[in-house]
Amino acid sequence: MEYKDELIIPDAIQVQKSGTHGYGVFAVRDIQEGEVIEQCYGLSGRYFNTDSVLKNYVFKHTTIKNMSVLLTGYGMIYNTVLDATKSHSRGGDYDRLNVRYWHLPEMNLFVFQTTKDVKEGEELLVSYGNAADVTKGIKRGIKEQNEGQGWEEVDRSFPDAEI
Repeated sequence: MEYKDELIIPDAIQVQKSGTHGYGVFAVRDIQEGEVIEQCYGLSGRYFNTDSVLKNYVFKHTTIKNMSVLLTGYGMIYNTVLDATKSHSRGGDYDRLNVRYWHLPEMNLFVFQTTKDVKEGEELLVSYGNAADVTKGIKRGIKEQNEGQGWEEVDRSFPDAEI
């Protein structure tokens, strides 16, 4: 397994009480579009299939079947404004989404990047994908998120982003 020497320390974000749901991640300064705001180390395991509260906070592993990833950092605190029980074509507040993420399984990292300029005090929101996306991993969720936003197809390497 390959590891980075250092991860990005989130200096532009913090956790606060959210009007969306419970707690959320908020900008503590203006953040430019395309800025990598956080890298979260992931702990891989079989958490997704448990009956514990963890099943609501883990991400599907993108390369290992029946494996999930519990994120460190703020990774499991980001909220969404989309209804996970509906497909992307049936509605959602896409204009409010301002963060995307991707998985680098070879480093056990999830990387979060802004998709538009974010103002200080604004909540950072991601698409979790619909229920089918969650069971098939985040790659499909990212693909549908990109299509729903009119973004170009994104690959895992994100050559334009400093990771």
